[in-house]
Amino acid sequence: QTPPSQEFKPRPVLGDGEKTISPHYVKVLVKAVATIINVMNNEDRPMNTASAIKQYQQVSVNSSVMGASPHRLVQMLMEGVLERVALARASMARNEIAMKGQNIGHAIQIVGGLQGSLNVEAGGEIAENLNNLYDYMVRRLLVANSQNDESVLDEVSSLMVQVKMGWDALPDDYK
Repeated sequence: QTPPSQEFKPRPVLGDGEKTISPHYVKVLVKAVATIINVMNNEDRPMNTASAIKQYQQVSVNSSVMGASPHRLVQMLMEGVLERVALARASMARNEIAMKGQNIGHAIQIVGGLQGSLNVEAGGEIAENLNNLYDYMVRRLLVANSQNDESVLDEVSSLMVQVKMGWDALPDDYK
């Protein structure tokens, strides 16, 4: 058994290191999630069943954002990246170049929102490593887009899944 002094204690990545996140970082996270919502609403099609379902889902997303904790907002951003990368991959497979580019662009915006919410001063080395990883993901997404390479999208998805698994596993004291 690990002695208490050597137990793993994650350092805070966001906010002021307390159990709550500072209002500044909540605003940054909410702004990033709002970007996702705006991106998801970017369809100008006549109302049909699919549009009605999408609007219903959007109301659900808006409600989720309003009542979400800062921890949940970050989870939603990560889920948004994974969704957009999956959509880009599907568009790539169907040779829908414009949709592929749009979805990769949205994924890049969301990763930028995650990156912008980091507090390197409070989060130290962990936040700096995440910042570098998010930067790498953006560069790889650009490569995937320009080279039409599904394997690069898979790489970015895999990286985001790993980050999300770590985020999801945070003890309640850090949420």
